[in-house]
Amino acid sequence: MTRKKDGILGRWLDLVFATYAQDSIPLLRDRQDPFANPVGSTIRRELENLFDGLIAGRETKEMSHSLDAIVRIRAVQDFKPSEAVRFVIDLKRAIREECGDAVADPDFTSTLSKMESRIDELALTAFDLYMTCREQIADIKVGEARAEKDRLLRVVQAMGKEKD
Repeated sequence: MTRKKDGILGRWLDLVFATYAQDSIPLLRDRQDPFANPVGSTIRRELENLFDGLIAGRETKEMSHSLDAIVRIRAVQDFKPSEAVRFVIDLKRAIREECGDAVADPDFTSTLSKMESRIDELALTAFDLYMTCREQIADIKVGEARAEKDRLLRVVQAMGKEKD
């Protein structure tokens, strides 16, 4: 898989970018400047970090920073939970498509099976991170609603004092 890294990463990026609106795909894919394209740049960088981590045999916990960077972006976008973390599972498809006939080789099958198990672990961790992000967003919204309610109460109380 190391020899096929560029092809696998390219295919994985295509699969992830395909989950965005068609008119935004060229921007996400083609602009390399992280200031002009922070979402595309972050996804590109962190997918490579995840792939390198999987190939190097790093623990899932060691790769959670890269997962978190992508999940945080997708948690605030219009994705359903399954769509938000699907990018992890899409790596399996990218590997199978880019490795072609090697997938049928018994020696490669064992390696592929271990890699796919590790990808599944990453997907579960991504879901946990997604839920944490959504809970933080919900807490922020509740705080904003309480602040707005308190502000309105102060306005009503001030209006009542003016009538007296």
